[in-house]
Amino acid sequence: MLRAGTKQTLQIGDKLRERDTLETDKEATLGVILRDDTVISLGPETRISVDSFIFDPAEGRLGIATSMTKGTVAYLAGKIVKLAPESARFETPLATLGIRGTRFVAGVQD
Repeated sequence: MLRAGTKQTLQIGDKLRERDTLETDKEATLGVILRDDTVISLGPETRISVDSFIFDPAEGRLGIATSMTKGTVAYLAGKIVKLAPESARFETPLATLGIRGTRFVAGVQD
């Protein structure tokens, strides 16, 4: 993981922050569960950033934005998409997806 330009090794239970970048090498995979129960699974040689994440349903503040620059990702939408689908966005170098369904797989080649 990259946080503020510094490479860190993730451990089970670590907390992600906005603007963190998740990376896997050629022999690794990674699964992440966010507070709203969104599940993001990264394949080998994948890079994805958590650009923003707001989950405060009591205050009506919901949003998730991620951007992927390479690799493969399986995405299973959580509560944010169910409560406010217009507040979810997934970007790749060629497209920006508004997440309206519950799951998808995306791939970006170098």
